[in-house]
Amino acid sequence: KQFHKAAELYRNALEFEPDNAEYKVKLDEAELREKVKDLRVQGEELMEHRDLDAASHCFAEALQLAPSNVAVQQDKAAAARLQQAQELQQAGEKHFASGNYEDAATLLHKSLQLDPDNKTVSDEEADAKRLKSAEEYKNAGIQAMRHHIREDQSQGRQDQGTDRRVL
Repeated sequence: KQFHKAAELYRNALEFEPDNAEYKVKLDEAELREKVKDLRVQGEELMEHRDLDAASHCFAEALQLAPSNVAVQQDKAAAARLQQAQELQQAGEKHFASGNYEDAATLLHKSLQLDPDNKTVSDEEADAKRLKSAEEYKNAGIQAMRHHIREDQSQGRQDQGTDRRVL
């Protein structure tokens, strides 16, 4: 996997035998593999910094040079998965900001499934679930109050001669 060193050695060998076709082929192969390796390393670094568009571009370029490289295929798939997670996170955050905690929790959960190490999404999902639950309790309380008011009003109509007042 020391493609740079191999390319250097083939260049040196070609100085002694410039017409050696095998050395030329090996040099081209070593340079190609070196370029693929460099693109993969660059893509992985970009993924670590969450520059997923640039990382995907590096992996796509590497796959153009070496379409059957399984490691690059896996890296490209991982970048795509993280991009999807990022899009879901952004959509969840928009729902959260608008007070739609149910959809926010759903989208953030999907994002977390794709990127389980994302602490921010984990915290946001927990907040959305907590606020969704609080909203459900609030709505249940409002419904219960309305029910009691209706009961009181209907009893008030039946007790029309009494001093009972219903709000």
